[in-house]
Amino acid sequence: MATIVFITVWKNFGYFMVIFLAGLQGISAELYEAASLDGASAWQKFRYITLPALRPTFNYVVIFGLIGSFQVFDQVFILTSGGPARSTETIVYRIYTEAFGNGKLGYASALSYVLLIMTLIVGLIQLYTNNKHEKEEIA
Repeated sequence: MATIVFITVWKNFGYFMVIFLAGLQGISAELYEAASLDGASAWQKFRYITLPALRPTFNYVVIFGLIGSFQVFDQVFILTSGGPARSTETIVYRIYTEAFGNGKLGYASALSYVLLIMTLIVGLIQLYTNNKHEKEEIA
């Protein structure tokens, strides 16, 4: 399972770094210049300018990373086929084996709905916490 996690992180690392790079480029240089004129250290600039400005980017990366972690299929299929005693089986791989391996299309459809509900719950929780932080920043 550790190898599958490592491969999944490695696969998504470049994509998420491009997203963070775009978020960093969206921060105005005038904010850093004003902080320098006020005598802010590099750590203070990072803490009070960079991190708050990257909050929406971080939220995007977290939500899509979590949703992507629910949908890991190809690494499990290629490396372990569910692993010894189903130890590396994911819900998407289980849907695949139930539908195409065992011919239980109804059960696979039910599992698909469970995956949908899990994804919606994670997305709604993330959306709620993101809106909560935005309301705190405005107030």
